[in-house]
Amino acid sequence: MQTFRTIITPEAVYTIAMRLLPALPASMLPPWGRQLLTGHRGAAAYARENSRASFLLAIEMGADILECDVRMTRDRALVLAHDGIVGRGRAVARIAWETEADLRARVPDLLSLADLLGVVQARGVLLNVDLKVPEAEVALAGMLAAHDLLHRTIVTSRASYQLRRLRALAPALRLGLSKGSSPPRGPRGAPEWAALVSQRPLLPRMLPDILHRARADAAYLHHRLITPPLVAALHCGGFGLYAWTVDEPDDAERLIGWGVDGITTNRPDRIRPLIRVSANETHQKKEGPYGCHNSR
Repeated sequence: MQTFRTIITPEAVYTIAMRLLPALPASMLPPWGRQLLTGHRGAAAYARENSRASFLLAIEMGADILECDVRMTRDRALVLAHDGIVGRGRAVARIAWETEADLRARVPDLLSLADLLGVVQARGVLLNVDLKVPEAEVALAGMLAAHDLLHRTIVTSRASYQLRRLRALAPALRLGLSKGSSPPRGPRGAPEWAALVSQRPLLPRMLPDILHRARADAAYLHHRLITPPLVAALHCGGFGLYAWTVDEPDDAERLIGWGVDGITTNRPDRIRPLIRVSANETHQKKEGPYGCHNSR
């Protein structure tokens, strides 16, 4: 007699559990209509990035959102690091090859995501998790749910498939598609940057559809890719737009005047005085040279 076995994946279990939970009230979601200040890896211009000191300093400087980079260890623990290799000298370790315990032995000041979630809960700020690795979606959604922070978290990624997977796992999450790169400091990478900047005129037509297919709520773009027509196009489509990484007040003031939903910066103290309530609150459609043409 032939028998059949049903394999239930962790993703399926989590999806079923999330759908059985009551829906979160809309008022608990991050207010896209209000301009928000994000501390990039905390206040990375003044303290070591992704460190407790950096995050606490960003809060003191008035950041609404703490942004962090998340990677996954060999035993599927989530830790905060921008690069895949951490440590110095003989203590250097590749995150994906080590267990969390081994990493902490080599790099004692390495923070886990759980460490930061405690700060977010205690201080009442929002969280932006920039997901750097594949296959971490289930662990991330589960940890945020366990800490009751799904409604206060924005997850960003450069990979559309990760956002679609997170949308299925945790519908309460805000999701952002990240695009762009920092300008090269030398000739290496200059052609790639030039090609990226050359796409700016196309973004108002292309990006809303890309975000829709990615199931994203917002675009997170390098600030040099942003133009007034792009701000208008995304707002007309119901999407938010965040600019990174903006450390100069003149750049921030220009972007805020265009109506971006928020600024990500290494220097929250320099940008905080410029942040105000958006004149484009709740993305109401406006007439004018960059008014709405097609809304989704």
